[in-house]
Amino acid sequence: RRLLLGTLQIWVATGGSIKHTADAAFCHRNTVINRLQRMQAITGHDFADPSCLVELKLALRAAALMPDRDQVRPTRK
Repeated sequence: RRLLLGTLQIWVATGGSIKHTADAAFCHRNTVINRLQRMQAITGHDFADPSCLVELKLALRAAALMPDRDQVRPTRK
């Protein structure tokens, strides 16, 4: 999950550039394409749609504001 979200964050930050995303993520461009296709299949969104990009940016920003579930420990009484 983190790998996919990280790739998506880089892709959005690079303006949707596969090459720049691959360079920043230290992976092959086909890996980036594969990850984006997996995320499109999971979400059912078309990342080529400009309105979808707005939703993605908002979702990524909201996710950044939320605490990491792996680091949050429930309090015990």
